[in-house]
Amino acid sequence: MMSLLRRILRKRFHFGPPDLSGQSVAIIGPAACAESDISHLDLNEFDHIVRINRSIETPVVYRGKPLWRHDIYIRNQLPNEPGSLAGFFNDENIRRCETEKIILTIFRWRYLLRSIPKILSIWSIGPRLDIYFIGPRFCQRLTQLLGGARPTTGFVALAYLMERECSLLNISGFTFFQTGYINGYNDEFLSDQAARERLERFEQLEKTWVHKPNRERDAFRGLLDQNNTHKTRVVLGRGVSQAVFGSEQ
Repeated sequence: MMSLLRRILRKRFHFGPPDLSGQSVAIIGPAACAESDISHLDLNEFDHIVRINRSIETPVVYRGKPLWRHDIYIRNQLPNEPGSLAGFFNDENIRRCETEKIILTIFRWRYLLRSIPKILSIWSIGPRLDIYFIGPRFCQRLTQLLGGARPTTGFVALAYLMERECSLLNISGFTFFQTGYINGYNDEFLSDQAARERLERFEQLEKTWVHKPNRERDAFRGLLDQNNTHKTRVVLGRGVSQAVFGSEQ
């Protein structure tokens, strides 16, 4: 009982965003280009490393070695269980990744109850953690930007971080479903061809509340144009730039 109480007391819940102002942040997405995007970076020079979803179980290769470390972890609303495409965070994975902050996305108010099992599982984890939430108002603003489409966790994370007034935001490994994933993230879409076929299926769906990667790519360009408002210097990895602009910027 006392052990469980100590675990609970090590958790701090926040309903505002983490204070990243004036700090350097590297967000590493799951696209295969992440490994080349980060190869020239000294990640030790960044104040924070951010990853999303199944990254908690999937390292990215950095200079020939698996890199697990990310102190900030952003996750969607899928159940926290083994085999989940959103990843399974438990005591072992949190410690291995040296995660200190978990940010949970809540896309709609009626989805709030879905977060309760994840919150309970966080309480059972041993390490000290700060837990934050990206709430429905922010997500709905992005939905409007996307013409009613459902934002991906990656797009939510990018937009969220661009508003944190970081001194530097380096973005690697996001290609808006145009290329395959790193090994182990979702091996059904390892090849670029499989990724593009999936993108086309999403774009052909007539339903509104689905992912629309091409809209996200176009909206991301707009966010970059508006970025001076948020005082964040944004640097894109080569693979990201190729996906967004068709060239290396």
